[in-house]
Amino acid sequence: MKKEVSFMDYQFLSQTMLFSGESPEEIKEMLSCLGAVTRSYGKGEIIYHAGECVHSMGLVLSGNVQIESDDVWGNHSVLDDITPGFFFAETYASLSKEPLMVNVVSAAAKTEVLFLNIGRLLTTCTNSCTHHNRLIHNLVFLFRHGKICCFRAESSTPHQSQSAGGCSLICLRSLLPQTVLILQFRLTDSSSQTT
Repeated sequence: MKKEVSFMDYQFLSQTMLFSGESPEEIKEMLSCLGAVTRSYGKGEIIYHAGECVHSMGLVLSGNVQIESDDVWGNHSVLDDITPGFFFAETYASLSKEPLMVNVVSAAAKTEVLFLNIGRLLTTCTNSCTHHNRLIHNLVFLFRHGKICCFRAESSTPHQSQSAGGCSLICLRSLLPQTVLILQFRLTDSSSQTT
């Protein structure tokens, strides 16, 4: 059963890549400005369902989260195991009208997740605080270096495959050992097609 978490380890957050360069006091102020929400989940609880559109990315604070896929033949696959300090659903939150193609599930007896609304994260507040600008800079740096949009893979060579819906998945070696960066490109825009 998901529930709100009242304690926040700001020192831990200051050691994550997103909050790099921020003091625990600055992070506390930023999370308040961003309207961040922290929730706790039990083992096996679904955090996000496949087919759902999401607006917030999650930062695992404790426990772990698994990214899971079920195919049309009933095969179940664990695509990634997200541990404390790492994010999930950041790409889908950025593309708020694109439904998730995977389930996000709590894999530990107790998993705590900090949710950050990507719209509020990418839009500077009315105070135009320097902390918020640094946070946006860190997020862009993370995307640019492929440190949050990755999953473990056996292969170390680039791979290209075609998926449904006119999208091509291109996997490239990222900066982390034994990881692959997934970039998704829309080959056709169904709204502009004529029949």
